[in-house]
Order: sequence, then C-alpha cells, then structure tokens
Amino acid sequence: MRNNDEGLILAIGSIFLVFMIMALAMGCRGIQGQPGQPGPSGADGGKGPVGAHGVDGTDGKNGNTGAIGPAGPSGISAQPCTVAETSDGAAVTCNGQTVSVSNGTPGATGAVGPSGPSGAAAASVTAIKLCADSTSSFPEYGVRIGDALYAVYWGPLNGDASSQAFLAQLTPGSYESTNGTGCMFNVNTDGSITN
Repeated sequence: MRNNDEGLILAIGSIFLVFMIMALAMGCRGIQGQPGQPGPSGADGGKGPVGAHGVDGTDGKNGNTGAIGPAGPSGISAQPCTVAETSDGAAVTCNGQTVSVSNGTPGATGAVGPSGPSGAAAASVTAIKLCADSTSSFPEYGVRIGDALYAVYWGPLNGDASSQAFLAQLTPGSYESTNGTGCMFNVNTDGSITN
C-alpha cells in the first residue's frame, strides 16, 4: 500500500501538470493593445408613433385689471350746417362743403277713399227788397236765409238811448223803412215780406 501523503502529492502534481499543459497549449497572454478608432455613427432610427393626448390642465386665474389708458385727444368742434331749398331738393352746407340732396320720385297714387256721408240740405239764400215800390236811389234790402230774414236795423242797442245801425235778424212783425219814404212792411214767420 502507498502512503497517504505520497498519494496526495501525486494528485497535486498531476493537477499542476494538467494546468501547465493547458497553459502551454493556449499560449501566454500578451499585453493588452490600444483601443481601436470609434466606428461610424449608425443611421437614425425610424420616427416613433405619436403619443397619446395628455390630460388638459386646469384654467389659470384671471389676471388683474389693467391700468386705465390715457385720455384721447379732443374731437373737432361741431360746425353749423345750413339747408337751402333747390328746384329738385335741397343743398346742405357744412364746414364749407355742400352736398345736394334730390327729391325722391313721387309715390303711387293711393286708393280712393270711401264716400263721405251726405250733407244736410242747404238753406236757400235770397236777397229781398224791403219796399217793393221804393224808387229811392238806395233801396233797402234784406237777406233771407232759409226762414230767417237779416237786415240792417236802426235803433237803440242794449237799452242805449242813442240809436245806431247794426245787422240783425228781423223777427216777425211790422217795420218802417229808414230811407225817408215812410214805407211800411211786415216780416212773416217764413221770412217773407208783405208791403
């Protein structure tokens, strides 16, 4: 039998021999060389898909009221205008400038309106000689309107003592002419005269 120590030495030696043989087979590693030059840049990648729409943010607070701007310049003072009628309209003059305004065309004739109600019968108007046989240069006449007789009356007015002439309605009765002929005549209820 072998000694255990001899066996262990023999095993270690065998392992060392194997490693030596492998090292010789692979050769000893040399010194690391310098890094090579960088290669060219690769081509740009394709465009990716559009991302999803983000969530809308909350509205911001209203800003402060801005300062009041400066007052604008004063406007031009108003100028008086005149309007003068012309043969076909009017001429309007303002601040030395005149503008002519023409009349529009006449509108269409309107429809005929309904007939009005019939009027009341008119009273007849007749001049009547008060003294039919009078030959005076100024014979007296009355005006008969319907059944009323109007003439110039001579006498006191409203109790006045003095007499005067005024137009009045002669009521039925007897009257005397004032032309100096002394003619007497009667006024009837229908306004007619009887001498």
